[in-house]
Formats: sequence, C-alpha cells, structure tokens
Amino acid sequence: MSKRAVNPSRVDRQALLFEKMKAIKQIPPIPLFAYANKPERNGTVFRYLFPANGMLHRVCLLVETVPEDVKSIPFTIVVEKGNMFHREVFYVTRKLTISEVSISVEAGTRGTIKTTQAGVGRIWTSGVYEVSSEEAITKRVMLKELEHEGE
Repeated sequence: MSKRAVNPSRVDRQALLFEKMKAIKQIPPIPLFAYANKPERNGTVFRYLFPANGMLHRVCLLVETVPEDVKSIPFTIVVEKGNMFHREVFYVTRKLTISEVSISVEAGTRGTIKTTQAGVGRIWTSGVYEVSSEEAITKRVMLKELEHEGE
C-alpha cells in the first residue's frame, strides 16, 4: 500500500471550507402561560419564577367571564427580587388584551399578575420572556445537521 503525500494547501482549503459550513442556532423567546378558573383570594391569576436573566416583552390576557356592568378590569404585574421591585398596572377593556412591556428580570425574580376585580373568571394568561444573550444557550452545528432537523 502506498502512502500519498498530503498537500498542505489542500488541507488549508478544506479547513476553511469546514469553517464556512458552520452556523449558530439560538433558542427563541420562551412562552409563559397559565390558566386560572378564578383569581386566588389575594387576586393572583399568574405566578412565575424566572430561571435566568432576561426581559419580559409581552403579556396577553383573555378574560372569559366578566360581570355585565364591568367595562374595564385592572391587572397588576409585579416583578420582585430582593430590593428590586417593579409594578405596572394595565386595564383590560376587551376580553382579549395584548400589552407590550419591557420589564428586565434577573434569575430568581418572582413575577405575579393580580386583579382586584370581583366576579371575573376563566382567565388565560401568557407572556413572552427573552433570555439575555449571556444566558442564551448557543450551539455550533454543521449546516447539514440543520438541514436534517427540519425533516
């Protein structure tokens, strides 16, 4: 069996081609969701403990049971950790409300959504939470691996 000499410039070209065949894939924002048949005694309809630093970007509320005489339902988002405290009040005037927010959170931050309105029920809550880039999990993969993931 004969041994062939390896051409260094060919190896360099192959290494460069190999590097170009990589891509970076990032994890998308995390959807948060909950359902409450009715608020707890203290008005809470949603609780979440944020596991990583990031940003809460959107809150959606769908209130299916609303007393007839009620035109606007107050909801309060409370985000707290140690000395950090953020409180934001918004009003649901239709059954479905989507609110854009920008609330910074740290790992271990508690988030709650509460209402003071009596008689509301069947409350669907969701939100979009984006993990900060220093906490995001990135993975280097070959382009061929990405092609196979869609199958």
